[in-house]
Amino acid sequence: MEYVVRIRENKGMTRKEKIRINLIADSFILFSVIYVDFLFVKIMMIVLCMIKHYYFIMKIPTITPEEAKNIRNALRNRQHTNLTS
Repeated sequence: MEYVVRIRENKGMTRKEKIRINLIADSFILFSVIYVDFLFVKIMMIVLCMIKHYYFIMKIPTITPEEAKNIRNALRNRQHTNLTS
């Protein structure tokens, strides 16, 4: 769940997180492309898949696991500070 906060704050995602999310999304898209009978819908889903890959590769920064750990600790400290205030 921390990767959602990192994306919102433009901190980035680790390569492992990007791959995992893309594989899950691609499996659903592939399943839909196979079972949908409308050519237009198949084409649109393939185009959306390509846009998704472009966005993940070019727009979301890739960070190292160490950077992710540091950001995670900073977020936890910030949440702890907000709870005690």
